[in-house]
Amino acid sequence: MSTSLDQAEYISLRSYKRDGGAVDTPVWCAPLDDKLVIFTLRETYKVKRVQRNPKVQVARCDVRGGLLGPWQEGTCRAVDEPNVKRPRVCVADGEVRLEDADR
Repeated sequence: MSTSLDQAEYISLRSYKRDGGAVDTPVWCAPLDDKLVIFTLRETYKVKRVQRNPKVQVARCDVRGGLLGPWQEGTCRAVDEPNVKRPRVCVADGEVRLEDADR
């Protein structure tokens, strides 16, 4: 299924703070196994936010976060395993989740 994110170089990841406020973060993305992925450190606030609240939105954007497409809703799942070195956000078919980047 083709989406507006298929050819995106950057996506804006919208995650939510404890008070419900949205935080939009432009991130570089790349295709991997029919998904778009981003790589980030476990200690980043975006990872902490999606661990606390799996509801997210994503949209195609430029390097500075200027939107180039519509927002798409999804959910995230943070993988919390001792052997996981880098989480990745996978976006496919409207579903967004965090997985092990080393698989």
